Amino acid sequence: MAEDLKSVSDKAAQMLREKGALLTMDIARSLNLSSLIAGAVLSELVAKKIAEVSSLKVGSSPVYYIPERKHLLEQFAKHLGSKEKEVYEMLKSKKVVRDSDLEPAERVALSRVKDFAVAIEAISKDGSSEKFWKLYSVSNEQVKEILLEKQKKGTIERDAKLTDITRIKRDQAEELPQKELSKDKQEELGKHKQEEKPEREQNEKNQEAIPKPPEPEHNKADSDRENKDSDKDITENKAIMPELDKNSFTEKVFNYFGRNDVSVLSFNIVKKDKEFNCIASFQTPFGKAKYYVFCKNKSRINEQDISDAYIDAMNKHLPLIFITSGRLTKKCVESLSSKFKSVLVKII
Repeated sequence: MAEDLKSVSDKAAQMLREKGALLTMDIARSLNLSSLIAGAVLSELVAKKIAEVSSLKVGSSPVYYIPERKHLLEQFAKHLGSKEKEVYEMLKSKKVVRDSDLEPAERVALSRVKDFAVAIEAISKDGSSEKFWKLYSVSNEQVKEILLEKQKKGTIERDAKLTDITRIKRDQAEELPQKELSKDKQEELGKHKQEEKPEREQNEKNQEAIPKPPEPEHNKADSDRENKDSDKDITENKAIMPELDKNSFTEKVFNYFGRNDVSVLSFNIVKKDKEFNCIASFQTPFGKAKYYVFCKNKSRINEQDISDAYIDAMNKHLPLIFITSGRLTKKCVESLSSKFKSVLVKII
């Protein structure tokens, strides 16, 4: 059996090397496998770094490709959403674009086309940095050349800092490391598939063998009421309360939540007492509302801070509330009345 699986894996790897980029269904059809087994085989190739898997999907399937032939992914760009396709074509044409020149919807769309758009920072000698987006195939040296050329032609605003770029680095905030399946995980997956059926059958037999205690009698009204309460418990998420340091920014935020009957459904710390985000819900005249709440403990909040939070909220398909301890820059205030009209800002 192990030899058969190795043979299938070798054949799948060979197909990928020949074609460069394939879907799960391509492997399944060619090797006469179920889509589940084909997916497991391809996942194993990703774990072995023979292949990589795309963020882009064709239907429900990602594209598996040989890293050296990533350009073949471009033939699948037609499967992107309309806005994503639009920004992909723009980036393909311009090679490098300045984040501050983009509309919020364009930033969100670029953050979604992870296979083709790479967020970068141009860092100057004085340590200041600015965010750009580059096409995946453009090198950092080419980025410098393109930016300087665009300045000469006047296609981007002349900026002394852009002529003084010392290095380009990938924006860590935009990177989502690919989770790889370890060899042990693969073996565990295979073992689980083999054992799942007999184990389930045994569990069912055991359940039948255990005598059930007699159920207390209820009248129909009580039963209906209990069912409704049970349904409510299932649909309502439990509020979360993290450990809070006294007089911290985080404590102030949660005290504000408490005073206003805001329930926190999920909570994520980016940097302790400096930046965190959560999903929160609260009652409105129109019923319960759910928001993405981005909290930043910073003395001055600029347009980029709002933009980053806005992209996060859009990717979660939720409206944004931005909570901060700092003051908003003039440009930030202007953008809130034009680009980010839907964003609610609270200074505490």
